[in-house]
Amino acid sequence: MVKDTRLYDVLGVQPGVSAAELKKSYKLAALRYHPDKNGHSEASKQRFQQIADAYRVLGDERLRKIYDRYGTVDEGEVAAMAAAERRHAGGITPGDLFAHFFGDGQGLGSFAIFGESGASSARCSRVSRGPDIKHKLRCTLEELYGGKVVRLALTRTRLCTLCAGRGGSRASTCTACSGQGICSQTKRQGSLVQTWSSTCRVCSGSGTIVKDCDTCTSCGGAGYLRERKVFEVEIRPGMRAGSEVVFPGEADEVVNTPYGKEQVLPGDLAITIEEATPATRYQCRGDANLLLTELHVDLRTSLCGGTVYIEDHPSGKLIQLEIIPGELLEPGAIKCIEHLGMPHPDDPSQYGHLFIKFHVDFPKTLADSTITAIAQALDADTNVRTRTPPAAADGCEEHVLSNFHHDLDTPKRHIHNSTMRRHKRSRLATSSRSAQEDTEDEDNDCICSGGLYTDNQQDDFMMGRATAAN
Repeated sequence: MVKDTRLYDVLGVQPGVSAAELKKSYKLAALRYHPDKNGHSEASKQRFQQIADAYRVLGDERLRKIYDRYGTVDEGEVAAMAAAERRHAGGITPGDLFAHFFGDGQGLGSFAIFGESGASSARCSRVSRGPDIKHKLRCTLEELYGGKVVRLALTRTRLCTLCAGRGGSRASTCTACSGQGICSQTKRQGSLVQTWSSTCRVCSGSGTIVKDCDTCTSCGGAGYLRERKVFEVEIRPGMRAGSEVVFPGEADEVVNTPYGKEQVLPGDLAITIEEATPATRYQCRGDANLLLTELHVDLRTSLCGGTVYIEDHPSGKLIQLEIIPGELLEPGAIKCIEHLGMPHPDDPSQYGHLFIKFHVDFPKTLADSTITAIAQALDADTNVRTRTPPAAADGCEEHVLSNFHHDLDTPKRHIHNSTMRRHKRSRLATSSRSAQEDTEDEDNDCICSGGLYTDNQQDDFMMGRATAAN
């Protein structure tokens, strides 16, 4: 039963109204009393503020529950009324007993506790908020782009609605502790008197007990139940990894503590979005921009233009790009396509930009005719600048490139192919000058890094080396 209907009256609804009807009534009332439509009169401003304050409380499910129970959401007033309920019941919890001896600084005396006997305790002296329930929801980049609705089942601990958490239809005062929740013992040794107190084992500190005939049939006298609820989680288009979807007041109403089960104000259910399979080709940048880290194009298209396709865009569409002839694509060049990125989280009808980093696929080899044609075409183009050799090029040292890709981080001695070739040719030239005439009939074929040399080629090679040496 609702304790105060004042906020409901402001919005013109009944206490049992649904969230959708409450929102609808709020919009109608806000439009009706908006200051812009009432000449900015003081009465309209006050009324509009009352409507906004009422919906701020009733629109929040957790605050609405507190208001329905206590008629206010002020923390001080709620704590005072909870303390009054606590004193009226006359019970004491183990947490309150601890706080009595050691002070509230330990933070353990602020909850209502469900005892082991199954009876529910009296209301707490101070209302405390329970922990939030956090869950991670994995979504693909395509799902974050287009949005979706996910059904998520949650098992939580809630108060029994049949007995309102009391454990039964009627609670009786515990005779073992006279409703105090604690039992005191006194021991006298001569002139020394020792007194100590402990939590009542019969009522577990609640001060009340529920008879078997009055036990709640729904919760079995525990005062709470394990409940399974299905939530519909809306993933809005444009949400990013790390975004949160929060359901206020949907966490546990009863939590475990070292002193047993304690009733709390329910926390929130917070769902954090995670990317299921982090895409290697796409990266989200800024609010809604998207970077395609690698798009392959062939050499001809990068130089002469053509058509390139993006087959894995998060929208699911096949994207066709036209490379304009003359728009040369350098390896690693980054180009932009406007409004082809991710949707904006605040306005899904607006899109960010798509940035594309191009990777040019060079052929491993070219035909001689192709090389000649390309060279002639580039020489004839005035836009192409060729590098001229330096003035001292005649006396330079010649080398050739190697296709061997060694590991730069491995401390292994490596002799370049060109160096090996020079050393081997030097050995061949030296051996030819000291060779005897009777070796002409022997097999003089030899293997170099460049291939197999015949007798005539070897003689010509050695003749050239000898001439150069002279």
